[in-house]
Amino acid sequence: MIHIEIKKERWDNLIQSLLELGCGRVDQQLQITGKNDEFEGVEVLFNMMCEELKHRLLHISFTKPTTFQRYVNHFTIITDQNFKIKNMCEHFAAHYQLDVNQLKDSSFLDLIEKDTGDRLAAAYGSPEEESEKVHRLTLFNDSFSFSIKTMKSGTLIINLYQLHMDIKDIQLPHKKRTRQKAKLIQKKRNEDLLEQFKEDVSRHPLSKKLDLKELYAKYPTNKSMLKKLFKQHYQCGAYEFHLSLRMNYAYDQIEQTEVPFKEIAMDVGYANYQAFVKYFKKYYNILPTDLRNHGQRSKKDEAEED
Repeated sequence: MIHIEIKKERWDNLIQSLLELGCGRVDQQLQITGKNDEFEGVEVLFNMMCEELKHRLLHISFTKPTTFQRYVNHFTIITDQNFKIKNMCEHFAAHYQLDVNQLKDSSFLDLIEKDTGDRLAAAYGSPEEESEKVHRLTLFNDSFSFSIKTMKSGTLIINLYQLHMDIKDIQLPHKKRTRQKAKLIQKKRNEDLLEQFKEDVSRHPLSKKLDLKELYAKYPTNKSMLKKLFKQHYQCGAYEFHLSLRMNYAYDQIEQTEVPFKEIAMDVGYANYQAFVKYFKKYYNILPTDLRNHGQRSKKDEAEED
């Protein structure tokens, strides 16, 4: 356990910033004083987290510019050439619960941090110098990006921009991930059931006709779903799959052994030999006798080569 002694102000700042982050305000930074204590690492981590969230929101501005508009507050303040406030947008006044009449003719520079105010006053009239020196300002304890446009009349249009996250939008991806996770879990369950079902079909005796009704009854999922999944994965039904196993076995026995045809037919579930021959010819486009003769010739050729 680590005990850290810090001023109450630093602790309160962190807690307040975390609460505001939870409400969606990502455009904020804790002041790093360079004390190099353990708590400063927490403050730096918080700032890095806010920066990462801002970068992700800014990425949306390139990929989905229309959607991005939901994540930026744009406020406008109008001043004269000496930064005396003349007006402001209703959205800004409502957001910060301001009385516009009380702020009129007060200095905008007095409302922001002194260093930034001094640099703005010094850079006024030179947009290039201003853009190099000042990119952000703090107003009412909130951090803003900003731009200043000078009108011909000398009026200044100060545009303030603030990134934020909509809590309603934050919750949606979580729900989406939950649904996706549930789908993946269900998909894994279905794949496991399907693999077990295939094994049961494969182990079913070749000499007996497959009783699908009895087989389906062993599985918790419904029959239609299992049939659909099986066809999607193996491009045939369970009965056709088992029939292919029977025919493959018969083919190998005919080609590679001297077992009588009728015995092979019985082994794969055909009591009627003629029915077996007819289906075998349809399945492989070759008669059992021709296949065996071909196999015997192949063996003879191999023996002569040796």
